[in-house]
Amino acid sequence: MNFNQLLETAIVVLSVAAVFIASIYSKHKIEIDRKAAQGDLLAKSEQLAARSVTPLVYQAEKRGGSGEDKLEFVINTLNILLTMAHLPSLPTSFLKGLAEKAVT
Repeated sequence: MNFNQLLETAIVVLSVAAVFIASIYSKHKIEIDRKAAQGDLLAKSEQLAARSVTPLVYQAEKRGGSGEDKLEFVINTLNILLTMAHLPSLPTSFLKGLAEKAVT
């Protein structure tokens, strides 16, 4: 085999590999796009919760009560905001961390 034949063989092999990868991607594109959209919604949920937690902590301080009551108010209100915005809910531990960070 001379250099031209090796080059042509390599081009054919690379072309077949590219077609194979493209076919797998196109077959799973809907699933990939759905997962990406879920990630975008989760990021929007986190942004909304992060922007809303500080005013909610101040509101909880105005309402008074024990520390657990205030924390429960903040978490419940954040969950209501996320539900009203049609965004996925976040884990309670994440929301507690946000509230504790806002307090400090």
